[in-house]
Amino acid sequence: MTLERRPLGRTGHQATVIGLGGGFLFKDGHRQGVETVRRAIDLGVNYLDTASTYGDGQSELCLGEVMKTRRDEVFLATKVLKRGKAGAAEEFRESLRRLQTDHVDLLQIHAVQTRAMWEEVAGPDGSLAAAVEAREKGLARFIGITGHHDPEPLIGALRAFPFATVFFPVNPAETHLGEFTERLAPVARERGAGILAMKVLAEGALAGRLEEAIRFALGRPIDVAVIGARSPAEIEAAVRATEAYRPLGPDEERALLAAARDVATGDDMWWRKRNY
Repeated sequence: MTLERRPLGRTGHQATVIGLGGGFLFKDGHRQGVETVRRAIDLGVNYLDTASTYGDGQSELCLGEVMKTRRDEVFLATKVLKRGKAGAAEEFRESLRRLQTDHVDLLQIHAVQTRAMWEEVAGPDGSLAAAVEAREKGLARFIGITGHHDPEPLIGALRAFPFATVFFPVNPAETHLGEFTERLAPVARERGAGILAMKVLAEGALAGRLEEAIRFALGRPIDVAVIGARSPAEIEAAVRATEAYRPLGPDEERALLAAARDVATGDDMWWRKRNY
């Protein structure tokens, strides 16, 4: 079987509906992280996501070792967390060095959690200005935005700037807290932005329901479900579940939402509780 592909907004990229998230690549050592990236590409995954802050650059180092020889096989995304222009520009320069490439396909303004954060990054000396400059220099093809605390700042950002993508949490536990998708997806579609789903397994809290969680995400109006993996076996399992995708039936979805309630009310979903 081959992985389904969906258009990623107006980027022109036909993205596999599952992407590899780099948040855990380094957890079991650099070598296993590298092999996980290689295995994902071998399986046909063509969307790779990372950030400078994942393991203080260790995730980007894992990806960079593979990008030396396989850069043209994937759509490569990273993120900047620094809010000021100068700091973000330096952060991104270091990302390119670790990724061993002269450009990324997508540079994302990371973790815009509040309206005040958006106003800071969108100001003349904010990180968005650094991203625009990077795009003008050919260092980044597209600019995206991410957030996982509150959809409202992202809605405002999408209406204020032509972001190519928006990246936010999509999992059954989110539904109990006010699901991002129903509020953000219409605005993203209206603006032509690609929709990327993070926290599909609630950062591991729903790992025991891998197939159902992936089916839940792919049944929403998204383009790519980005799955964090720390081993070749984990990305293989995620790809198998994706290839076998079928929509959740009403009874299946009700049961999944009920099972996810404890995740929503517990301490697992730190991203909904912290501004940073």
